[in-house]
Amino acid sequence: MPNSTMHVNASSSYLCVFAGLLLFALTINAAKVYAYTSNEYKILGNSKINIIGRYTSEPDNSLKMSYPGVTTGFTVYAKRAAIVVQSNTGNGRIDVLIDDVFSHTLYISAQQTKYPLFFSDAQVRHQIKLINRTESWQSINQLFNLEVVDGELLPSPPLPQRKLLVIGDSVTCGSAVSRGAQCDTHINGHDARNSYGYKLAEKLDANVHLVCFGGRGIIRSWDENPEDIQAPAFFEKALPFDNIDAPWDHKQYTPDAIIVSLGTNDFNPGVPNEVEFVSAYVDFVKHLNVTHPSSHIFVTEGAMLNNGNPERQNKTIVRQYLTNVITKAGLKNLSFEPAQHYPGDNCDAHPTATQHEKMAQDLERTLRAHLNW
Repeated sequence: MPNSTMHVNASSSYLCVFAGLLLFALTINAAKVYAYTSNEYKILGNSKINIIGRYTSEPDNSLKMSYPGVTTGFTVYAKRAAIVVQSNTGNGRIDVLIDDVFSHTLYISAQQTKYPLFFSDAQVRHQIKLINRTESWQSINQLFNLEVVDGELLPSPPLPQRKLLVIGDSVTCGSAVSRGAQCDTHINGHDARNSYGYKLAEKLDANVHLVCFGGRGIIRSWDENPEDIQAPAFFEKALPFDNIDAPWDHKQYTPDAIIVSLGTNDFNPGVPNEVEFVSAYVDFVKHLNVTHPSSHIFVTEGAMLNNGNPERQNKTIVRQYLTNVITKAGLKNLSFEPAQHYPGDNCDAHPTATQHEKMAQDLERTLRAHLNW
């Protein structure tokens, strides 16, 4: 008579072996399904990655940027892509555009973090732009590596030939542009992509550098803080902070046109001394002319200034000051372009996105007429 115990044990052994083989097969198949190749690229030093705007080059070939609107562009053919980024304050924001359509905003952590840009089941070709969204003082964002999964980095299309440089304050930086119905005027409402300078560049098919800092002016800040860096000083820098050694090499970017929109903050504490204001402004535009002698320089008082009441005729006075600047500077490539007043809304006095669009239209007509564009 057969041993029943041995029969059961043998059957159990066979079942265990079968289960093991089945598990091994499933593991192999799963590995085939989920296996992928990942290629990492440094942001700097790669001819296939375009960068528009001011930045510093770090020893590890990462990129630090603070001015709004700095744009990193590249083209991939892949299933996925991601970017490794860090914010020194944890308040950085970067907009992601895929094939020139807004996709999402990255909320940048204070730690190095990998953020997905897109996912796809099959390889797809995408042109991607990463646009520094936040104001200069809100965050220094550092881009480290681009990860491309199951694909490759392709050559990017050539950049436009035309070049703009826009120097200004919070309005130029896009402060509170996209505040929406929630009146979000803190971080999320700041939006370089919808600022008048960025919109102007799109209309003119041009590159643009936004060199701006909220609250600053030609000779003083909105609150007269003597420690604040002002426009003539931060014009020289890639990161606009006195305590950071980050000089900008002006040879890297030669604009066709320079727009200077300053004065709002100089006039906020009251009417500044005319001799001091005009003298500093004349020195600044002369320096711009020496730095970029082939550029046409347009100065404007900006959209926020208004006469308000009989005791505070700021718009009229600053226009008189700027007219004197043109006369005293004596430059053939210098023009004063009066700005329309755009009042913002009940949330904030900064112009809205709709008003920035109108500001861009105003300047588009001016630049096309002067430059024959």
